[in-house]
Amino acid sequence: MRKILFICLFVLPAAIVFSQPSTVNHLGRPVFASGINLAWIKFSKDLGNFNEKKFTKAVSDVSTAKGNVLRWWLHTNGKNSPEFLNGKCSGIDPEEIINLKRALDIAYEYGVMLDLCLWSFDMLQSDVAKFHQRNQDLISKREYSLAYIENALLPMVKAVKGHPAILCWEVFNEPEGMINGYGGHQPK
Repeated sequence: MRKILFICLFVLPAAIVFSQPSTVNHLGRPVFASGINLAWIKFSKDLGNFNEKKFTKAVSDVSTAKGNVLRWWLHTNGKNSPEFLNGKCSGIDPEEIINLKRALDIAYEYGVMLDLCLWSFDMLQSDVAKFHQRNQDLISKREYSLAYIENALLPMVKAVKGHPAILCWEVFNEPEGMINGYGGHQPK
């Protein structure tokens, strides 16, 4: 667990910070992130079952309020996305990549950037008991982590690389909630 804590608290934030080459948006303006945490429209299903109407409304609301960022969760707890076979990530549904591109295009149309949050502490909560070991392996065993990176994350990143509506890729929402003794959300 210390390894997970180290990665979540030190390595991953650095990756997020250094993933963007500048602090200007697609309009050439300095970025002061101001917006909302949409999290999800339908918990853990937004990427595969994209509700364009509700997503557009959320992005429009941010823009109308003079905001410029919307934080949106992609896999959340892994229950519906990405795909797994024998406990390892085997890929991502091509429709999910199409939906991700569409969400980015919508955000761009409204002058809003997306903080793409891959996972949440929810991946180790009791409501995913059936997937708990699989999710634990994904974050703690190199072979399983690499399967996710190669089969789901890289295809997503390559498909949307350079899109001007990407503010950052965030690895976890509240990762401390996955470690006993830290944070308020404790694994069951």
